[in-house]
Amino acid sequence: PNLVSERRRNAEGFKALLDDFPFLRTQREIGESSWFGFSMLVGPDAPVSREALIASFNHHKIDVRPIVAGNFAKNEVLRWFDYSISGNLPNAEIIDSTGLFIGNHHYPLDQEFALLRQALNDAVETAAKT
Repeated sequence: PNLVSERRRNAEGFKALLDDFPFLRTQREIGESSWFGFSMLVGPDAPVSREALIASFNHHKIDVRPIVAGNFAKNEVLRWFDYSISGNLPNAEIIDSTGLFIGNHHYPLDQEFALLRQALNDAVETAAKT
């Protein structure tokens, strides 16, 4: 129980931080999430690309991953399965092309959130110069 409550406390800090970066969308609480990590979607009006954010995160040594598997229909493992896709997958494509994910922990992340803020600011400033 303490692990989840601490992760949920960190989620409040993460959401407050992202309030300063309205071009990033994140998950909304729909119950009692354990907040394993923090997902972000780079909005179409963003002053910075997903790739630039990832580069800034990497520069600041912030581990970043795709959200789950992005568009799983593109995963090579599917060649081993008998499956069909009905229509296109617009939401999976949005997640695949604009989404990223960073981890959460069960201890306070104040220093990590300061680093995340710096990485986001650096990405926006770098994009503004180009």
